[in-house]
Amino acid sequence: MRFTALIGAVLNFFKRSNNYFVRQYKLSKFIKKGKKIYIGENCIFTNGNIELGDNIYFGANCVIQSAHGKIKIGNNVMFGPGVHIHGGNHPIHEIGKYIKDCQKEINSDGLVNIEDDVWVGSCAIILKGVTIGKGSVIGAGSIVTKDVPPYSIYFNKIEPIIKKRFTEDELLEHERILYGTKNCET
Repeated sequence: MRFTALIGAVLNFFKRSNNYFVRQYKLSKFIKKGKKIYIGENCIFTNGNIELGDNIYFGANCVIQSAHGKIKIGNNVMFGPGVHIHGGNHPIHEIGKYIKDCQKEINSDGLVNIEDDVWVGSCAIILKGVTIGKGSVIGAGSIVTKDVPPYSIYFNKIEPIIKKRFTEDELLEHERILYGTKNCET
């Protein structure tokens, strides 16, 4: 019995230490990173074009990638498991070439900008050129192809639906509490 417990403890130690080193390696890929960043298991990030603010949580199996663009993530942002951000697209209009042979231009993908205090639900997909406004919520399984205004709740089934997260008075109070502002820009 003791031997089995010892083996279990040793295996748990190696699993934890391996996860630590994997996370440190993944953190080294970002061009800018803030404090308190949690990366769940099996996340994939492109190298050298992602900026992270402070206090960010990536659930397991997130894929954040853009070969020729930039992804900027603000402060206090949460990503559920399986979220995908794809900051680019593949050219498909070159006559006489297979799609896999079409070449992208450097910096052709633009920016994906996720502002502060955003929650992106499980398995949501965010595509190139999108800005998700401050304080917004993206519903699980949503596909985001257009900008989302600040403090909105976005989800789509057949057609995208955007609803306000707060009334105007609630938004002013929220901004005052969090940021000490009297006026709110939305």
